[in-house]
Amino acid sequence: MAMSVLVTGSHGRTGKPVVKALAERGANVRAFVRDPAQESEMKALGRCGYRRW
Repeated sequence: MAMSVLVTGSHGRTGKPVVKALAERGANVRAFVRDPAQESEMKALGRCGYRRW
């Protein structure tokens, strides 16, 4: 079973590489996004869920 991780600040200087590394290692990554453009970045990683707030 894959690990599930919630990343806050997922589009910041540190958060982006963390999200990418976790997704590459097979984790189910969850993140909140404010900007609709950020949704497409999350979708591109494949294993990431997102919620706009």
